[in-house]
Amino acid sequence: MPTPTPTATQTAQEVIAMAKAGGATLSQPGEGVLCVSIKINGVEEFGQAESLANNILHSIDQTQPGSVWGTDGASIGGMVAIQTGNFRLCRSGLSLRVLSAITKELSA
Repeated sequence: MPTPTPTATQTAQEVIAMAKAGGATLSQPGEGVLCVSIKINGVEEFGQAESLANNILHSIDQTQPGSVWGTDGASIGGMVAIQTGNFRLCRSGLSLRVLSAITKELSA
């Protein structure tokens, strides 16, 4: 028997729990966009932050064209994150139902 697909609310609750457990802040600067921000101290915490942010952002279905951007290790942004202590990764094209459920859960 196939595993049932989680509801938007269940996915939102899982995302929020992951973020809280990792000390991350979630924001939605635009429609279909979710950003994960984490305060870091050094290279080791950078790796942990990048892993956590990717896990959070990829636990939400992408339902329209989009991309991932921010201060990840694939660009000069990673060096900036290490120097400033501010890691931020965003993903667009995410499920509007899940993002709406995240907003609702965070405002409750």
